[in-house]
This record gives sequence, C-alpha cells and structure tokens, in this order.
Amino acid sequence: MSPGSQQEQEEQEEQVPRRPAGELVLVIGNLTIDDVVLPDGVTHMATLGGNSVHAATAVVTGGAKAALAARRGEDFPPGALAVLAAEGIDLAGLVDIPGPTVRNWVIYEADGRRHWLYRTPPQRSAEAAPEPADLDPAMLRRAAVVHVAAMPLGNAERIVAHVRRQAPGALVTVDTHESWDSSVTGRVLALARTADLFVPSLAELARLTGAGEPAGGLRALAAAGLGQAVVKAAAAGAYVLEGGRITRVPAARTVVADSTGAGDAFCGGLAAGLARGLSLVESAGLGAAIAAAAITESGSLRLLRPNLDRAGIARTARRLAAAAAEVNPPAADPPADGTEPGGPVNKTGAIASRDDSVAGDTAGAFGVSIDHRTDGTADGYGPGEARDSTGTATARDDSGAGTAPRARQHRAGHRARQRQAGHRARQRQAGHRARQHRAGHRARQRRAGGSV
Repeated sequence: MSPGSQQEQEEQEEQVPRRPAGELVLVIGNLTIDDVVLPDGVTHMATLGGNSVHAATAVVTGGAKAALAARRGEDFPPGALAVLAAEGIDLAGLVDIPGPTVRNWVIYEADGRRHWLYRTPPQRSAEAAPEPADLDPAMLRRAAVVHVAAMPLGNAERIVAHVRRQAPGALVTVDTHESWDSSVTGRVLALARTADLFVPSLAELARLTGAGEPAGGLRALAAAGLGQAVVKAAAAGAYVLEGGRITRVPAARTVVADSTGAGDAFCGGLAAGLARGLSLVESAGLGAAIAAAAITESGSLRLLRPNLDRAGIARTARRLAAAAAEVNPPAADPPADGTEPGGPVNKTGAIASRDDSVAGDTAGAFGVSIDHRTDGTADGYGPGEARDSTGTATARDDSGAGTAPRARQHRAGHRARQRQAGHRARQRQAGHRARQHRAGHRARQRRAGGSV
C-alpha cells in the first residue's frame, strides 16, 4: 500500500465513530425527594427518588458501571446519595441549581393504589430537568451507553443532539415521558430515529402510533424509519424490534410489593446488557429480570440491598432471553415425519426454576411490571393485580421462532424432542399392533388345532 493510500485509510478510520472500551452507562435523568405515607399512617420523609436513581441502581445490578447526571436543588438532603457512591456509582455529573429539589407526597392505599402529589410547583419539574451544558464531555466520551431517562421533550431533543456531537461512538437509549402525546408525534419519532434505541411503554406506543397491540405499534415505528425499539409491556414482558423482526421476551413471575420505578429499572438493566455486549434480546431479558426483582421491595435503593441474589437475577435473565419468541413468524414447513411443529415454549408460564428467588421473597422466577411514569412510579400491575391463585403475578409465554441464537437452539431442541417423542409413540403403536397381530395369529392357530 502506498503512503498516500495508507494515510487516506487512516483518515477514514478516524472519521468512523468508535464505541468506548469498557461497560460504563451514563444515566441522564432527574432526582426527587419523596415523602412517603404508608396505609397504616407510618411516614418516611425525605426519601431519595427519581428515575435516574432507579435506572442507575439497575445498571450496577446488571453488571455494568454506572454514572449519574442530574440536577439537585438547594434542599437536597446531605448524605442521601452516600449509598450510591459506596456502590461505585459515579456522581461527578450531579449539578447543583438554585431553588428546591422536586418534592412529592407519595401516598399508598391498602389495596396497592398510589397517589402522587407535587409539593413543589408543577413547573419545577421542567426547571430541574437536565440540559446539555450540565454534561461533562470527558464522561460522555467514556460512556459505552448513554441512557436518556424520561424528561420533557425539548430537553431530550437537546441532550440527544449534544450526545451525538460529543460522543458519536456511544449507544443512545431514550425512554419516553408521559407528556409526549399525539400532538408531538412527529418530533418524538424524529428523536427516536436520532437515538439508537427507543424504549416506550405499551401505553406510550399506543398514543404515538394509534396501534392497539404491540406488534402493530412496532411495525408502525419500523415504517417510520426506526430500526430498533423495545416496548415495555408490563406483565406481558417486552417486545423487541430488530432487523424487521419482532420478538417477545416473556415476563416471569413474582410477588409484587411495589412497582414504582420498574420501568426505569428495566431501562437500566437493558442498558447494562448493551454496555456488556449482549444482544438486544438478551439485554431485554436482563432488564425484565432486574425490574422483576426490584418490584419485590420498596424504595429507590432496593436493588442495592445486601441480600439481593444477583446471580439468580442473571440466571432468570438468560432463561427469559432463551424463551423469547418471534411474533407472527413466517409459516414453517411441517416436519418430514408428519409431526406438528413445536408449540409454546412453556404453556404454564413458569419460566424459571424455584431456585431463582431473591432473598427468599419471590415465588419462583421474577415477574416484571414495566410501564412507568416520569416521577419514578409504575402504571403496570401492582399489589393485588394480575395474580394467580397463589398470589403470584403471572405472565403467559406464547411462542414461535425466536431471533436470539440460544432461543433458536431452545426451540429447535424442543421441536427435536417433539419429533423424537412422536417417533417413539409411533414405534410403540407399531409394536402394539405387531403384538396384537401375533396374538391373533396364535389364537387362530389354537382354534385351527382344536378343530382337527
């Protein structure tokens, strides 16, 4: 190669964005102060809240490193973030602003309903939303994934554009805000195309596309130019759009204590998987497993409790990814031996074995409720909802042919076992008919001998 052509090649390579080495996820979101009132009247004042906290704790639970970028007011409690710092979450991206931190009353009812009342003026949420000037360029360049949590649309647009300029190699994921309604659909879709991965809830997808079911909504996103998206569908799991295919990652089962922040936990786990180099389906399985573990307890720091079984969460994540199924896959040719192709991966909905409990408080595998609000609440199933006769929140596992390699292997193995079972059944039937034939032959011989 000539010196000139070599120099041209090097210049071209320099223009190609490269993803930073490492597994750092930068979470950009909000911080809140929550004053909690329980059904029995017990109060927990000045507790730490905010979508950035729920997402960042999920990132470290998923095995990646986390950094947090958010604004905090003058009244933010000293030491409130000490637990995050002790966990190794980078807090250098916090920005102090004049005025109060967004503060809420969070009132729980005995039946699991929750009421959120702003203690600060409603416009304070917009004032406390992050801006591009808050972001440290060096931290942006170190991030493998930048997760933009729910925030006003203008803030999200400015931040995503800024990240694209400052850190073109980072993978950008965008969560949706409850104020993004049909009046701003064009802007939201343009933002989603700018990002690498759009992560709406099922309700938010319906508002944007008008589709009544997730597959239709994802096809509408694909028609609008989106190559990838993940839809959080609460007890139905998650739906993944990738390469023109739609795959459902099932939910598992869990006992629900508090679904607050489950959507943010899902996004954090999803981002952690992507930062670690997992496939999109595998990352969605990790997000579902982490969110399911989160909702077994209350509080924004529940994923940092010492007795959390992270190994169990990882096993559940792998099982959920392996059970992923393509939605409306192309019709498969019937097997040559005449047996039917494989049906549901697991018609009972029991995805993981009973050894995957978290601190002994779940019923088998983890379930997930992942439809969230901007203030860290969740609008999926809560206590007393979507449960079976055991008091366990359930999700049914429909199947088809999946896209993840392990999922395809799992279903191929399932179909092979079905064919083997069918073959053995036919062998048994053939053997039975042969025995009947021999028995009839001997009977005829005995009758013939008796008549001689």
